[in-house]
Amino acid sequence: MNSSTSSHNTPPLNSVLALEFSGTWLAQQTAVVESIASDRALSESLTRIAQLAESLLVHARVTIHLYDSETGLLTTGAAPSMPDSYRQKVNNIELTDKMGSCGPAIFSGKPAVCRDTNSDPRWEVFKDTIKEYDIRASWSIPCISSRNKEALGTLCIYWDESRTPREQELEMMVNVTQLFRIAVERHRTKILQQRQLALIEAAVEGIAFLEDDCFVYLNSAYVKMFGYETYRQLKGRSWDCCLDPSRIQHFQHHVLTKLMETNAWQGQTTAKRCDGSLFAMDISLTRIPESNCWVLVCRDVSDRERTEQELRDSRQLLRQIIDHLPQFIGWKDQN
Repeated sequence: MNSSTSSHNTPPLNSVLALEFSGTWLAQQTAVVESIASDRALSESLTRIAQLAESLLVHARVTIHLYDSETGLLTTGAAPSMPDSYRQKVNNIELTDKMGSCGPAIFSGKPAVCRDTNSDPRWEVFKDTIKEYDIRASWSIPCISSRNKEALGTLCIYWDESRTPREQELEMMVNVTQLFRIAVERHRTKILQQRQLALIEAAVEGIAFLEDDCFVYLNSAYVKMFGYETYRQLKGRSWDCCLDPSRIQHFQHHVLTKLMETNAWQGQTTAKRCDGSLFAMDISLTRIPESNCWVLVCRDVSDRERTEQELRDSRQLLRQIIDHLPQFIGWKDQN
């Protein structure tokens, strides 16, 4: 085969990269997305993402670092091709904008490329690290939050030779970083939800979430308040099963109508326990706009009602006693 024929049949490098990227990307992206969607540990998802990047950049070693904007610390999230000693050494680093490749990437929000770590002053602080792990070149791609545009971390690519990225290599890593972003944001959302749920469960008030007038979630205080043993006894049932039947029509015609107009209502009503007994309840209803979802917060005020009734009875008795005393004793109602 002559040189002209060989040149004609061999696709350009960009085409080869595109073909390799499309095939490898589709297969491994599916595995990564499944890992993220199944709520596996963040470290497992990040390791899969780093391995995906390494499969696209042959001979590269890829690490993923997480950045905490509050503390300014950079921690290692995944480093599948680096020894454990690397993770211990490159962890909890107080980052500046002039440190390595990750520092400039984090603070600028743009990819940072170091062709030769031995001659780059930004790597002077890591001179022992680059020698120990044979890091001659480093590219760092920032992972930016879709919510507040803050840096979540970096995808860092190490080479054992001096080199800069081709345009398409950089594009591929930017695409991989989007998976990194999804994994971290989903993880942080999950942690936030767990904390919120813990606060809701710790509340002394009964709290329930409703959709289409039916319970979808109830905290322990709500279940206990109404005399049930488990939330499953109420989940899926209509909210009015916990109301005094004589108050349901009033609620439907007055309270829910007002709630649809203002998205919020507070007041008092008579509730019904599992055993059919009734009690006074303060209630707060909030409608989530443009949805059929509601948040219900309630408190058993039957003890308060009894105390107030006892006070009213005592005052009435005192009035009766005073009315029968000689006229020179006066009564002045402090209220």
